[in-house]
Amino acid sequence: MSNFAPNTEGVWHDLPEKTYREAPGENISTLKVAMKSEAHYLAEKQAKKESTAAQILGTCIHTATLQPHLLASTCVVRPDGMDYRSKEGRSWRDSQTTPIITSEDFAVAQACSNSIRAHKAASAILQGAKIEVAVFAIHEETGLLRKARLDLVTTDANNSTTVADIKTCDDASPDGFSRAIGKWDYASQASFYTDIIGASFFCFIAVEKTPPYACAVYCVDAESLQIGRDRNNVCLRRIAQAKKTGIYPAYSDGIEMISAPRWMKAQAATE
Repeated sequence: MSNFAPNTEGVWHDLPEKTYREAPGENISTLKVAMKSEAHYLAEKQAKKESTAAQILGTCIHTATLQPHLLASTCVVRPDGMDYRSKEGRSWRDSQTTPIITSEDFAVAQACSNSIRAHKAASAILQGAKIEVAVFAIHEETGLLRKARLDLVTTDANNSTTVADIKTCDDASPDGFSRAIGKWDYASQASFYTDIIGASFFCFIAVEKTPPYACAVYCVDAESLQIGRDRNNVCLRRIAQAKKTGIYPAYSDGIEMISAPRWMKAQAATE
């Protein structure tokens, strides 16, 4: 780690993940929560959460793909047949200092990594790219410090920068992953990562978590990036205003009119 100081703008290629996590700054996760309400944002910032099984598997897939030499220190495989109800099993479990995964999940992580590396475009992105790049940058409009940890950053001969992010999914087909972009608001993440480092392009490397572990690479279009950018700016304004006033509202404190969703109305119209 070289010359890192909290609350400082910059790009770091060797910043430990723990240091990044503990450093001040608004990341894309907190922005997504702020879209729900400022109160939810504050609760998210104050919460101490343990990683879910899906998040642990995702981390293992990232590590197996980007830093395979660190995989052994990222997770530990639960021995087949080990029973945590036994004294021996509980003792082994409690002595571990890294997340525990099953042998099945470990095999999935390796299979996903192999699929990504075998994909022509994904493999080309991986070659020569900087990995796990930590970026801190001020949002000009609000003055808030943003932060991001980018999976892959590559610059071509024309000095155009591309950011790529590995996503595990159930369906990596064009239609399937397009639905995932809407469901998980990946457009906001794409624009956040693009803007924070000033990239020209953003790509998702999507890989399915079940056989045949199919992989696809998608470059996010300008319209989608703008949708995400607009959402991010709304969230940053909300956060900045809340920090300024010390008021973190949730939902309306009045009585609001509400309606059934459109799909229910459409369904009722055909019955």
